[in-house]
Amino acid sequence: MNGYSELQLGPLDEVRATVALHPGVSLLSLAAGSVGGRPHGVPGHWRRGVAGVIGEDAAALKPLFDPYCSIIPDCLTATATMVEGDVETYLEMLEDLDPATLIRELEAEFGAGAPVHWQPVVDRPRAWLASTRG
Repeated sequence: MNGYSELQLGPLDEVRATVALHPGVSLLSLAAGSVGGRPHGVPGHWRRGVAGVIGEDAAALKPLFDPYCSIIPDCLTATATMVEGDVETYLEMLEDLDPATLIRELEAEFGAGAPVHWQPVVDRPRAWLASTRG
């Protein structure tokens, strides 16, 4: 996907924004800051702690958190599927994810030429999915 994203909210006096806690978004921010080189405002000692826990499994997460391309296929995000801290359901969903679904979503985002950091996933989606399960 070439280009940029744009969010049009309309006149400021008509914008109605809400703030809500969402464990999936927090999880993505912690991981992006810890293994992806995008701090997301996460304190350094938290990033180091999370990176220490992730350890060698960080290599599997690298495609998700490239500092220059922040697109993550919907089938991998926790923002829509993880409701009220239901980590188990999210992990089960990942466990059951069909590699063909992942490839379809990558093609929808990038067309025929996925960025280099996604290429190992495109080449071997089943192996990559297995590697994310630690």
